[in-house]
Amino acid sequence: MSRLRLASAVLCVLLAVPARAQEQVEVFAAIFGVRTSLVNVDATLRGFGGILASTPLTHVPTGFLNNASTVAGGRYLAWITDSVNHAGQDLFLFDRRTRTVSTATDALPAPPPGTFLSSFYIVGTDTHRPRLFVQEYRTSQGGPSLHLWTIDLRGGAPVVLATTTTGAPSFAYAGETDEAFINEWSSGLATMQVVNATTGAEVRRFTHSLGFLGTLTEPGGRIVWVDDGLGMRALDTRTGAVLATSPLFRAAQSTFDAARGILLVRQSDFLVAVDPLRLTELGRARVSFSPPSNMLWQGTQTLPGRWMTGAYLLRSSYRTGNSTCNEISLEALDAAGAKRATADLLAQLGPGGTGCTAVGFLFRSPFAPSALTSSVSGGTVRLSWKDPGDTTEFELEFGFAPGQRAGAIRVGTTTSLTLPGVPPGTYYVRVRALNEVGPSPASSDIRVVIP
Repeated sequence: MSRLRLASAVLCVLLAVPARAQEQVEVFAAIFGVRTSLVNVDATLRGFGGILASTPLTHVPTGFLNNASTVAGGRYLAWITDSVNHAGQDLFLFDRRTRTVSTATDALPAPPPGTFLSSFYIVGTDTHRPRLFVQEYRTSQGGPSLHLWTIDLRGGAPVVLATTTTGAPSFAYAGETDEAFINEWSSGLATMQVVNATTGAEVRRFTHSLGFLGTLTEPGGRIVWVDDGLGMRALDTRTGAVLATSPLFRAAQSTFDAARGILLVRQSDFLVAVDPLRLTELGRARVSFSPPSNMLWQGTQTLPGRWMTGAYLLRSSYRTGNSTCNEISLEALDAAGAKRATADLLAQLGPGGTGCTAVGFLFRSPFAPSALTSSVSGGTVRLSWKDPGDTTEFELEFGFAPGQRAGAIRVGTTTSLTLPGVPPGTYYVRVRALNEVGPSPASSDIRVVIP
């Protein structure tokens, strides 16, 4: 098969649309001095652009939208902002299930005596559990320092992952192994420290010659991608060996799509699908745009749709001679960069203020769990499966014929289950992953026979 045909085939897989796909875009939008709202845009269920819900976030200063991240399979949205009295910083959580905002400031580590300044930034989240990874910039009598913390939103003391005084480390998290990758540059050499994200204990470390401007890993933690602003390298996390290099792509502009096993890289006017081992291009979609000539400020963010052709482009802007908010819009783009549809969010939120900005999050129902296996001992059945990510809980289905649903039970976040006292018979079992958007397709059936 030619390279062109191979790239076309991969791109077709990349843009395929499963029948049960569900996808939403959530926009954290502020019109300065007027209001801040969280807007859910339905991307697939009722047609692109349908507003599912608009929730005023009255606890949020209307000019502040940094440090926002989705947590625990999309159940929560978390952000950190300056306190109203400027005495410190507050951590907020928006619960999509209850549509309520709560303060979780007590979860942040308290700065020690003698601290002049302590600022927190969210640098990563756990897609399976309600945990945040935050970086603290601290200035005290001993000078400036940087600290990386694990913050468990269910309670418990924060866990320090790393402390440095030599520069800002970059961070990545591997959910399957619960390992944090902390890449730090010092004296012309980069050190990759791998630590347990729950305990903070060091697992291993290795040195490499590339800088620390971006660090990215995949859920299994087998590969880490790093860059120094001039190129990207794929490194084996067990040995530090270089697997591939490329001057074309940047880890700081990339995300890893675990379900398809590819890197998605924003490169100039394009969103590029990249082979994660070879760092070679597989296909691309144009996401360029032409701003008006009188543009004073425009913020843009690309959200690569899992099941949509092309991508989403979120824009907020105001123009020369008119300092009020002119645009908060979300566009769906096809592979050629043409608009398929537009959601005008400013029309929903209302005009006013001295400007505007917006941050978007794409969250979706999970892919199907994989690797479902069983073992039988007497009347006891043991089941296990692999979490596809973006999951808040699992549902176990069973029937007496393939595909039949005779009953179902919710089993929480566990990926293994023991069922004692199962009556004799032949059962067909499957499992689904669920989150706030909806259920995944079911896993493949497995046949379980109880003698």
